[in-house]
Amino acid sequence: MANAKKSNQGQSARDRIRAQHESKQKAQKRNSLLLRVGVIALVLAVIGIVAIIIIGNSSRNIPDAGPAPAGATENGGINFVSNTAVSDKEVEEVTVEGLHEPSEEEFMANMENPKVPAGVSAATEGKTDKVVIYADPACGYCAEFEAQNSTFLEEKAAAGDIEVEYRTVGFLDKNSPTNFSARAANMLACVADTAPEKFMEVNAALYAGQAGGEKSDKELIELAQASDVDVTSCVNDNKFRPFVNYTTGKAREDMIPGTPTVYVNDKSWDAQQQPNFQEFYADALSETAKN
Repeated sequence: MANAKKSNQGQSARDRIRAQHESKQKAQKRNSLLLRVGVIALVLAVIGIVAIIIIGNSSRNIPDAGPAPAGATENGGINFVSNTAVSDKEVEEVTVEGLHEPSEEEFMANMENPKVPAGVSAATEGKTDKVVIYADPACGYCAEFEAQNSTFLEEKAAAGDIEVEYRTVGFLDKNSPTNFSARAANMLACVADTAPEKFMEVNAALYAGQAGGEKSDKELIELAQASDVDVTSCVNDNKFRPFVNYTTGKAREDMIPGTPTVYVNDKSWDAQQQPNFQEFYADALSETAKN
């Protein structure tokens, strides 16, 4: 009996030792897994930070001066004389040097008594009516405006009733670590320069896809390619980023309060007073005709 008891005690001790060993192994495996997960998370975080730094440095390295795309106006727009054709360039190269940055006092005074932006004017006899659109690719209200009115504007331009000038700005880049607004505006300028007949189609597609979040350069290139436009080198080279910065600077200089800001000739659309832009458009032309 004594030997059996000793044997049982020995067996029990061995079981405890084995259980402790197994518990220790499980703990080591668990700690090892947590360590690997932590390392992976750290690596991903570092990659994300590096990507943001690279993109941020890329933005800071955009030159002050650069070429203007086809149809460029001296006020930073791209002017369409039909739905497929742009006007002759007014400028070959632009620079942000010398642009005026309004003070808060100037901006508030302009809110009380808004001035008409440069290049926006009343209709004159024998001159085609004109729509000027300030928009930001990251602006949700701009996406709504495009969804509701892009086909209408394209049809009016195709009929020769209006010219449409797109002034695409990067106001919302202050909220974006990837400078999406400026990069998307650059892509649109590339399309206008390469295939103006596809611009309105690509512009509408860009805003229609806004709900998917900010797009990489690769995705912007693919968006243009879906309309059979190759802007690969233009986008990768940031060819028209100086022009986008110029457009944004000119909009600030003219104290554009936000996007979308839309003019029909010299009449400014107030979306709060008249939500339906197409009704405003008809009223603006009717008022022009009376004058």
